Amino acid sequence: MIITLPNNFKAAVFDINIPESEPMFKLTLVKGGVLFYNTSGVLIGQVFYEGNAATAVIADGASIRVERSGNNYIIAPPSAKNADKKNLQRPESERILLSEFSIFGKPSQHNYQLFEKKTGTTKPSIIATIIPVPLEDKIRIKVDDGSNLLRIISLVVAINLL
Repeated sequence: MIITLPNNFKAAVFDINIPESEPMFKLTLVKGGVLFYNTSGVLIGQVFYEGNAATAVIADGASIRVERSGNNYIIAPPSAKNADKKNLQRPESERILLSEFSIFGKPSQHNYQLFEKKTGTTKPSIIATIIPVPLEDKIRIKVDDGSNLLRIISLVVAINLL
């Protein structure tokens, strides 16, 4: 599946349907981030950024933090710190991300690949390829079959917002 998104989410002034032909969900720009809604209008995810970091949260999993340092981007799943765990009602139920994500390429130029290494596997697999569309000021995302579209779009949005 190939998805087309604007190059600059911060300048978007309209809702974006994903995919455009038969929408499964839509993206809405809000102050400091992007909200994800399904076709019924239910919030299913969000990405918020501050400074050089963005956090992506989707309904079916743990939050994922993307950090930028110059031209380097790091995707690291955050976990509750010990000080925060005492405030959780059930700290043992903390969501655990069962995958590690990484980036190869040049995210600042919108030309990169996203990789996912699932628990129990030895090497990561490509889940998406992102390329620029210079004349249209857009990016295209080729999502590999079997990948979680919502998680991929949330990661791409988080990287794009930085």
